[in-house]
Amino acid sequence: MLITNRGGLIGATLAEGALIAILSCLRRTTCVSFLVHHEKGWQTRNEESLFKRKVGLHGFGNIAQNLVKLLAPFGCHFETFSPYTPDSVLVRYGVRRQDSLKSLFANNWIVSMHAPNTLDTYDIVNVEILDAMQDGVVLVNTSRGALIDTDALVAELKTGRIYAS
Repeated sequence: MLITNRGGLIGATLAEGALIAILSCLRRTTCVSFLVHHEKGWQTRNEESLFKRKVGLHGFGNIAQNLVKLLAPFGCHFETFSPYTPDSVLVRYGVRRQDSLKSLFANNWIVSMHAPNTLDTYDIVNVEILDAMQDGVVLVNTSRGALIDTDALVAELKTGRIYAS
């Protein structure tokens, strides 16, 4: 029995949060803040721009659709792994379909997760998927934490190879 479903009510707000997380990772705000407050210095750490970046969307529901609208002025190129989203919806948003989650993670500079938490998606982002990511990429998870193998993500983040929020 469905008791409550926020549906599209907070999709724009959550997409805005994803945009903030993406920009924060690209601008390395945590690193810069640490340097300023703890090491009393100022040094940027390979800041990246959002303009014309390839953005992968894991899932393409209301939040991801709102995120595409927010990122459109940056000239981003979009791909999704969302097996159940009709092609007509992807065409409407100008989003290309990827055939596998591994391809989505391997071929995009930013990956934003918006898939539902189901038995099929539990720990779907594992060591193999994370290893496929390019060095320096950004991973943002607005989905449930259960989609990512936490141990695998922590190990990957400790290498400093990827940035996540």
